[in-house]
Amino acid sequence: MWMLGELFPPFGITSFVSAVVVCVISFYIIKRLSGETQVPVRDSTKNHSWTSITISSKAWYCSICESLLLNAIGVYCDCCGVCADQDCIKKANAKLPCKVITSNTEVQLHHWVKGNLPLGAVCAQCEEDCSMEPGLVDFQCCWCQKTVHTECLPSIEKFCDYGPYRNMIVPPWCVQVARRKGALNKHLLLRAVKDPGWDKWTPLVVIG
Repeated sequence: MWMLGELFPPFGITSFVSAVVVCVISFYIIKRLSGETQVPVRDSTKNHSWTSITISSKAWYCSICESLLLNAIGVYCDCCGVCADQDCIKKANAKLPCKVITSNTEVQLHHWVKGNLPLGAVCAQCEEDCSMEPGLVDFQCCWCQKTVHTECLPSIEKFCDYGPYRNMIVPPWCVQVARRKGALNKHLLLRAVKDPGWDKWTPLVVIG
């Protein structure tokens, strides 16, 4: 029977193991590069994309209980703008829909989110200042960024044109997704993005 010392010269075992590790890593790198690139997509029908609030120059209100978030302690969805305190996150996920990722229709309605409007917001209907009262008041469309008074909302056109940043937006009807094969949680994967045919369309795509 061969001894390890006879099979491998001094430091040979370490070199052999290192070579095996390099081969294994190389195999998986080649396999990954040779296969299709899989870009995961968040399922917006299940959860919001929560981020801790760091801007405290304005008052923030929970979109569920409408209480003031003292010291800006809470989270907001960096996709649609919904806010929540820690106790209301689950309710917000269940009750307040986020932006749709993909759609089968080219018709886009405004997606109105109540309250927490940016400073200096002006009503798109009457052109008067919004959010002049404390609390969760007035609305903003998370697609076109239009802001509107609650009482002016019924007068606003219901269809959204994506606003001034239209040429940087990938409309949901241009996004095609697929379910990851064999995944227990059935994660979404980006399959394709088609051109909407808009003039000077230069979309901003963030992956991460």
